[in-house]
Amino acid sequence: MKDNNESRKKITIGEILKIYKRVKIIDEPQCPFPQVDNFNNFVNFCLSIKNNMSIEELKIKHNLKPRHFNFYISAGRYLYILDSGTELTVLGEVLFNLDKRTRNLIIVELILSHKPFHDIFYRFIVSSHVPSSDEIYEIIKDMKLYHINSEVTLRRRAQSARQWIVWIVSLCEF
Repeated sequence: MKDNNESRKKITIGEILKIYKRVKIIDEPQCPFPQVDNFNNFVNFCLSIKNNMSIEELKIKHNLKPRHFNFYISAGRYLYILDSGTELTVLGEVLFNLDKRTRNLIIVELILSHKPFHDIFYRFIVSSHVPSSDEIYEIIKDMKLYHINSEVTLRRRAQSARQWIVWIVSLCEF
């Protein structure tokens, strides 16, 4: 990984807005909508996979019960950076060999290429605050999200989606 002055530069909201404006919306994948609330932990999980940790090592290092372990795998599949097992895709391999700043900007692009997150981020842009889980529920309730068949489940996913937007905003220097 490169470590130069450029890679240590803070990400600006202007850079995030440029990504938001240019990103192409993709079809929602046929895998579960993300249910990982701590995005930094997810990134660290992927870095551990890059470092060839076994499933047991991953569970121990990241303190994950089997169910939560599967949430992390599904989140990686949703972003096309993990396959259905614990392997990085080609995109994931490239991504996790980049410097942190570049990697984070590309992850922002991957997230915002999904309509639910793009629409939630739009709400952030127009209101200057991260929408509440209830507001996010209202944004995504009419979207056809894979295997979400109840209001309770959708509300839980809204909380995870909120945390992903919080992560994006936390990258920014205002």
